[in-house]
Parts: sequence; structure tokens; C-alpha cells
Amino acid sequence: MRIVPLLLLVAVLGLGLWYVLGGFDEDPATREPAEDTEATEPDPEAERMEKRFGLKTGTLSVIVRTIDGQSPLMAEVGYLMPGGKPRWLVAEGGRRVITDAPLGRVTAIARAPGYARVEQPCEVVAGVRADVVITLRPGDMNKTDPDAKPGG
Repeated sequence: MRIVPLLLLVAVLGLGLWYVLGGFDEDPATREPAEDTEATEPDPEAERMEKRFGLKTGTLSVIVRTIDGQSPLMAEVGYLMPGGKPRWLVAEGGRRVITDAPLGRVTAIARAPGYARVEQPCEVVAGVRADVVITLRPGDMNKTDPDAKPGG
């Protein structure tokens, strides 16, 4: 007779976990590729995470290297939201962990004097650190970076 309450407890806990995790999403392998959305349209995954858990930001780790594997001097990394201005931060030792990156699709960006600006799309998910490695190639930063300072 003790098994019935135990089974009910397991069923209730299982349903609660299913609700918190968002139910059963369809298999990503069979999902249709998402079309690019307008810059004004919010990311549905970010809205879902905010609604369920109250989370609005995640962690983005950007590592920047040159083609020979070195950390470039005076490198800056950051992210760019669709339709928004880039947020630049200093990459000390070629790495920067951004703990307040917005959830959803963002573009990780990196630049350094003497190197061309590089952009790399990524996905920031709550509770999971998004690691991005960007390799800079020699070039004129002023020609590839609309936000570059003159002479820098």
C-alpha cells in the first residue's frame, strides 16, 4: 500500500519537471530551418526563458587569437544585436567573459589594431556559457570596422 503514494509523488515531480523544462520540443534534426527574422522581432527562445525563469541575460565567452595563435595586443571583443550598436569590451589576455549578454541570437565581434574586424554569429542560452573563438587576420581595421576610431 505504500507504493501508491510513492508513484503519485514521482508522477507529480515528473510533470513539474516537464513543465519547468518547457515540455517536449520537437526534434531539432527534423525541424525546418528558421528564416531570418527582422531586427524588430524578438527572439522567441529568449522570451520563453525570460517568462519561465525570469532570466534576461546569459554568459558569452569570447577568445580572440591571431592566425599564429597569439593573443593580439589591445584587442577588443563584444557582441552585436540585430539592428543595434555593438558593445565593445577590452579582451585582457585575449579572452573576455561577458556575464550580461542578452539571450538569443547575437553576433560575437572582435577587433585589434592592425587586424580586420571579425563577426561570428552565436546563440546565448540561459545557464549555458556560449564559448566563441575568433581568429583575427591582418588587415586595416578602419576599412572593416565602421566603429573604429580614426588612426586606430
